[in-house]
Amino acid sequence: MNTPAPHPELPGPDRTHRPDLEQTAGGLAHLCGNLPEVREALEATGDTAALQRLLDAVRGAGGAGDGLAGLVDAVHEAVQVAGDPWGLYGYASGLRGIHPAGVEGLEYVHRCPLELCAGRAEEDVRETPARCSLSGRPLSREPLD
Repeated sequence: MNTPAPHPELPGPDRTHRPDLEQTAGGLAHLCGNLPEVREALEATGDTAALQRLLDAVRGAGGAGDGLAGLVDAVHEAVQVAGDPWGLYGYASGLRGIHPAGVEGLEYVHRCPLELCAGRAEEDVRETPARCSLSGRPLSREPLD
């Protein structure tokens, strides 16, 4: 199977830490895990253009003309206009719940096959096998370091 090259704008294993890119990756991860709900909210407003441009870019049909971050920003803003004040980025804080003090369990994460987003936590995966809602490709399940 051909493994696509990671997107040059987003953080990967060999890229420098940049908070703005992590925000983009977190927004994409939220979108991947909640695409049906986001699509429904945008359809209710009659404006799915920003979402479609982003999906086309991720799926390789439209390129990322103004940059992937700009496309994610546009969807984030459209979701806010649709009535969700958190948009895409507000859900990408990394807070996953409360754990008892001193107890650590083995956690798994589902990584983006295109290295575009931050992936999804085990508890955020609703289907088996886990798939990227944006590209349709399978997510890889890995233990979290």
